[in-house]
Amino acid sequence: MNEQTFAEKVQNKLPAGTVLDNPGGGQMAILSYNGTKMVYQRGNSPITADLHDLWNAYYYFDQRKPCDVDSAALRQRYPLVFDPHQNGHAANCTMLFVLLREIGVVSAVKGTGKAGDPFHISLEQH
Repeated sequence: MNEQTFAEKVQNKLPAGTVLDNPGGGQMAILSYNGTKMVYQRGNSPITADLHDLWNAYYYFDQRKPCDVDSAALRQRYPLVFDPHQNGHAANCTMLFVLLREIGVVSAVKGTGKAGDPFHISLEQH
């Protein structure tokens, strides 16, 4: 899947107003899209994520499949997107995993999202 197809699938499957269950509890809501920027809400916080950045992370790991990807791997590879200590946002990890589940790339988001059992996905060979 190329970047344009990824962005189209996300925006078509998850239009503004979509509410998603967070695998760790609670919900995330897609508020809007502006070009490649997606604004979503987790708790009371609106968060902006660039679909280009989310696709880059997906593509990087997809080229290494089969593989498991967890939030630590995302933070290490793309800290400016996923690491709160580098001005990224930890919720972007969960959002990426949920987006991939919703557009049919992965079947499930695994883990509890707690220390020792982070959220993770499995990218399989097709």
